[in-house]
Amino acid sequence: ARRRDVRTPDLVAAASVTSDAAVLAFEDVPGLHTLEGIDPAELDDATLADLWGQVRALHRAGIAHEELHAGNIALDVDGRVWLLGLENGEIAADQLTLRIDDGELLVTTALIVGADRAVRGALQELTAQRLGEALPLLQTIALSRTNRKAIKKDREVLQDLRDAVVSAFPAAPTEPVRLERMRPRTVFAFFALTIALNILLGQLASVNL
Repeated sequence: ARRRDVRTPDLVAAASVTSDAAVLAFEDVPGLHTLEGIDPAELDDATLADLWGQVRALHRAGIAHEELHAGNIALDVDGRVWLLGLENGEIAADQLTLRIDDGELLVTTALIVGADRAVRGALQELTAQRLGEALPLLQTIALSRTNRKAIKKDREVLQDLRDAVVSAFPAAPTEPVRLERMRPRTVFAFFALTIALNILLGQLASVNL
């Protein structure tokens, strides 16, 4: 990401903690403050364009962020946008995952400046067609946990965004993409079934079929 001129704190060091966990140390960038609780006036058109430009640079590198909520977007003392939380992202990401990023960023900015300004801000960097491709991903299941909680306080934001995107690009596909989120209960059921099958197979091993 840094080689593609994405502003993000540099990874300074990493150390193993367990066989499947590590601790990461990142550069401390002075003066950064996230978009959480930011004054909407601070997110002007130039800053919105910079934000989308940073995300597009990330996507051109084949990297999906996957958690583009306000807590992972920051401004420095000069008002430039920085992207945080890249350790939760994905390299060599497919187009669907990148489009989900676009949809999430639309929601994040709409929660701050409203749907119309969020769409106008996106169009400073995206083509109308690329914007339209995010429309089917404007659904709760495609969002990070942080934004799913945020839209509970502003339940109209998704519909307002859909209307604004269609207004900007009437040919946008309106049929939602079918997405499924893996739930803890599903994972538990899968492992329980696997254990049960292993026990059953062990018992059948002594049976003359």
